[in-house]
Amino acid sequence: ANSQGTRLGAEYDRNDGFFVGLVEGAWDQKVPPMENCAQAHAQPRELASAASWRVACRLKDLGFGSKNWQPEKYVQKWPTGAWDKFADKKNVDPMVHDNKAHGLLFPVWRSLVANPVSPILRSLDRSGGSCRHLVRGLQRHQ
Repeated sequence: ANSQGTRLGAEYDRNDGFFVGLVEGAWDQKVPPMENCAQAHAQPRELASAASWRVACRLKDLGFGSKNWQPEKYVQKWPTGAWDKFADKKNVDPMVHDNKAHGLLFPVWRSLVANPVSPILRSLDRSGGSCRHLVRGLQRHQ
C-alpha cells in the first residue's frame, strides 16, 4: 500500500474499511452452493438469499437483465427474467436449477466438482479452512 491507501489498483475506502475495486463486475467471485440456488429457484417469490444475489450478480455480469438493475444482497430474490434469458441462450430448462445449469453459470464450480481434490476443498470450506487442513487433505488423497 502507498500513502494514499492504494493497493493492486484498488482504492481503500476509509468509511467502511474495505478495498474497493479488487473484483470487476457485480459478482463477488464466490460460488454459492448448488443446493442453495436450487432452493431459491424453487421459491422465486419468497426466498431472498445470498445465493439468489450471487446468481443475479453473475447473470448481470454476463449481460442478462437490464443495465440499471443492481442486485442487493439478502434482499434479492430469484432473478426470474434474467434466469429465463440465460436458460434460453444456454439451452437448459428454465424450470430447474440443476448441476448442468449451475456449471454453466459458474464454470469454476464445474471444474471443482470434476477435480478429484474437490472433496478436500469442500471439507476445507466446511472447516473454516486453513493451510494445515489443506495439507492434511492433500496428504490423505495421494
